[in-house]
Amino acid sequence: MLVVTVVTILVQIWLSFNSTVVTSNVRTLIMKLCWHEAEILHLLVDNCRYFTNPRYFRLRQ
Repeated sequence: MLVVTVVTILVQIWLSFNSTVVTSNVRTLIMKLCWHEAEILHLLVDNCRYFTNPRYFRLRQ
């Protein structure tokens, strides 16, 4: 999952140099994918913290 994030960031950098209608559409799609992946990572981290320290999870709520 981390590799995919790095690749999408590199593609975003590459797309930032080619600003056309097509690439801007692709850029928004990549940004949506990155955001979705960040949400998944955030949930995974939260779940790991919950299992290792349930008190932390109760403080977050």
